[in-house]
Amino acid sequence: MLKMLRIAPAYSYYLEKPLNANETVIIGIPEVSPNKRSVRSIGYSGDDTIALYATISADPDNTAQWAQVPLGNDINLSTTAIKVVNGVNATTFSIRVILE
Repeated sequence: MLKMLRIAPAYSYYLEKPLNANETVIIGIPEVSPNKRSVRSIGYSGDDTIALYATISADPDNTAQWAQVPLGNDINLSTTAIKVVNGVNATTFSIRVILE
């Protein structure tokens, strides 16, 4: 599972991943801190050759519980990981998570 990089401001995380044709990656959503922070927003960008799936499983690498997220729709803020499935063309996928 890929991890997101923490960037300034302190509660912002980002990942940009070039994807080969037919590549699938799982991206972990940053865990909230013990001082009760939560996910405020999740933004993503990619072209129309990708399919997104989300899970709330505690073990995203070993689960079959993935729900499709139609492109352009919001991602549930309780999501623990995103699976990106690329189509026939190489592309780049970007995701940013902001905690509050």
